Amino acid sequence: MKKIRYIALVVLLIYMKINYGQLSMDWKHQSVGYVIEGYTSNNEFDYVWYEESNITQGVHINIIAAEKIPVFIEQNNNYICFNTFTSPDGGFEFIIKVEVNINNTGYYTIYDDNSTFSVLWENSADAFPNLGSYDLKVKIYNPLKATLIYREYEIKVIPKSDKLFKDNFGNSLRLWKGNNYGNNIPVIFSEGFDAYDTNPQQMYYYAASDLISCMRDNGFDIFLLDNKYGTQDIRKNATGFMTAVRYISELYDNTLVIAGGVSMGGVIARYALAKAADIGNPLPVYTFISIDSPQQGAVISETL
Repeated sequence: MKKIRYIALVVLLIYMKINYGQLSMDWKHQSVGYVIEGYTSNNEFDYVWYEESNITQGVHINIIAAEKIPVFIEQNNNYICFNTFTSPDGGFEFIIKVEVNINNTGYYTIYDDNSTFSVLWENSADAFPNLGSYDLKVKIYNPLKATLIYREYEIKVIPKSDKLFKDNFGNSLRLWKGNNYGNNIPVIFSEGFDAYDTNPQQMYYYAASDLISCMRDNGFDIFLLDNKYGTQDIRKNATGFMTAVRYISELYDNTLVIAGGVSMGGVIARYALAKAADIGNPLPVYTFISIDSPQQGAVISETL
């Protein structure tokens, strides 16, 4: 019996990865039950950037964490998935039913079927049609304990992005175009310290929405970079940033771009500029922007 269950679980996980992957090529975790550690290359020639045709945003919310968290989604461009994953290949406990309540308008069922570690909310984009904030309450039914799990989230809806770019290591760039189509100036921002990989580009857009809206209104294209591995040496993330800058410059006919970062992302961008200059191949950047970044370096304990 255990062998049969194991085979069924493997088939289920393979099915979810294939089909969820087809829905979105850019799944990000905004609440996690585990941390993925990995490394990218320190050699910029190992990186290959490309444009994805499917730009739909995928959002994983791990229901094990009980705290109320903000969840950032793009308007008319998202899929939300509730899960109990404690590893890339397995979950903590099963789900048999999920009910949601938006802005206290009453609960309705989005899933009521076989036991699963992962429930896809297929029409989540329709449930949050307008820009702004929503209150989301969720009831999750657990067959093993015959109990309910109650969760609450703050849904933050931002404008839909225009393009998605990825590299062969899993780093990604989201583009929000400015209003001067065909003659915009590209701006590339690196994300900050993100150990759990739960701060997607949409979070940074929301946090800096006034600044980004102003820049878009004045003819700037905004590229936000998400690093696949937030726990690795920031010098390797700086190498990824270098390749992203060169790639975007080439897309804009080798124009000079504006580059920078938020918090630790400012250090990443500054190191990338210094390294490129040191090896005799400066980045095609004419302006550096640092937002809330340490300019004398940051002191972080080795444990952290």
